[in-house]
Amino acid sequence: MEIIKSFLKDHDIFPKVDFSDKKVHTVKILNVKREKFTDRNNKEVEGMKFLVEEDGEMKTILTTSSALLLKLRDSEEGDFYKIQMKHVKVGATPVRTYDVWKIKDDKEVSVSEEIPVIEEEEDIGDPPF
Repeated sequence: MEIIKSFLKDHDIFPKVDFSDKKVHTVKILNVKREKFTDRNNKEVEGMKFLVEEDGEMKTILTTSSALLLKLRDSEEGDFYKIQMKHVKVGATPVRTYDVWKIKDDKEVSVSEEIPVIEEEEDIGDPPF
């Protein structure tokens, strides 16, 4: 019913992107904001809420995942991404991570979570030891 759809839209209630299906999700970033929410353990946490478009439908991505946020840190409104959640083993522990590709000019570019390299300011010679 249109009245229900209108209510949901007016209150920014949209379906969530379900990364647990382990499929590749192609999304367009529409907006992002900080948000407090209750996690699975009923603990209040702060994360990021992305409003995205997937297959013509408005959806949300609600996350506290540093792995995902590091890869989306340079995203801007209107950017397209393909995102897939994966589990990798670190020792005996499964860890959730994300493969992320930015789509630009019909090309997919993998987004890494590497720490940015700090430019050297000036050559001050060899250390005194």
